[in-house]
Amino acid sequence: MANGNVYAGQYFDIFAAGRHTIPSDQVQLETWTPRWISIDWGFEHQSAVQWHATRSDGVTVTYREFVQNHLSPRMLAAAITERTVDRLGRAERIRDVFSLA
Repeated sequence: MANGNVYAGQYFDIFAAGRHTIPSDQVQLETWTPRWISIDWGFEHQSAVQWHATRSDGVTVTYREFVQNHLSPRMLAAAITERTVDRLGRAERIRDVFSLA
């Protein structure tokens, strides 16, 4: 039987959602937890943005993702800004932003 979660070019060949993910409501981050964003911009292909943090136990988590195509750089920046908020709607403090060229 074919596995629909495996595809050519996949970076992690042992990824299992049940083992490597948890529901976002179970991710507990303090307001002071260091956070950063990674961006792979695309117009025809999808732009992918991930929000990451390193918890006090040393575990790095990706706690949010946004994927969409046909966004100009300005539109993508606006989408990132409106999503960079905590559960109470307060702006998150992002330490760094990394973009793939």
